[in-house]
Amino acid sequence: MRAWLCLVAGLLLLTAPRAEAQNAPVVYTVEVDGIIQPVIAEYIRKAIERADAADAALLVITLRTPGGLLDTTRDINTAIINAKTPVAVWVGPSGSRAASAGFLITIAADVAAMAPGTHIGAAHPVSGGGERMDDTMAKKVASDTASYGRTLAQQRKRNAVLVEQGVIDSRSYTEQEAVGAQPKLIDVVASDLPDLLAKIDGRTILRFDGRSETLRVANATLERVDMTWAQKVLSALAHPQIAYLLLTLGMLGLTVELWN
Repeated sequence: MRAWLCLVAGLLLLTAPRAEAQNAPVVYTVEVDGIIQPVIAEYIRKAIERADAADAALLVITLRTPGGLLDTTRDINTAIINAKTPVAVWVGPSGSRAASAGFLITIAADVAAMAPGTHIGAAHPVSGGGERMDDTMAKKVASDTASYGRTLAQQRKRNAVLVEQGVIDSRSYTEQEAVGAQPKLIDVVASDLPDLLAKIDGRTILRFDGRSETLRVANATLERVDMTWAQKVLSALAHPQIAYLLLTLGMLGLTVELWN
């Protein structure tokens, strides 16, 4: 009888860690480091679809960007807003920034977080080609972008005044300024991904549609979503310096052909 009890106890000890691992929440992670352009939007949309299909507890976007296209930013934010899975945007690691388009993406997230020594803001819109817009058009674009930012902030219960100033006046904010504002501009300052999950575990967040949801991410299993090979190539080609170089080479080739 004693031997049988020992055997049962041993089996329970062996299966307990496996059952615990199966019940652990899953957190999907993606990393965006570069200009916000259509390939990045596709990458994030696919990651959200995977997280939704897996019934993940959270999707974390690590964000480092100087900005990018406004239309692409709206596409990304629409995907974040409509996601079944809560989405956190973490600006990090230390020394990074989420400027311009990255600022609006951070504000749109269910959880907005920054690492120490990072900054966000400077979201005044400029023309894609860098040429100067006439005053009327510049005011229209800035006003439209500011109202978009205010909508995101108000729905997320964040500081709409500071968001508008970030667009109209190109203001930037350190992580301490953002988390110390009243109301807050971001939700939490975290040094890394494990620190972020520890600080938001058990936190009740407000989804974009007004529902409240409590995050359960303690001891989560991390599932990294990488870009596909095609996305990496297209993302590299979309970089302005690479695109300009290819355009220059193309023009040079046409010039040589016409000369011959």
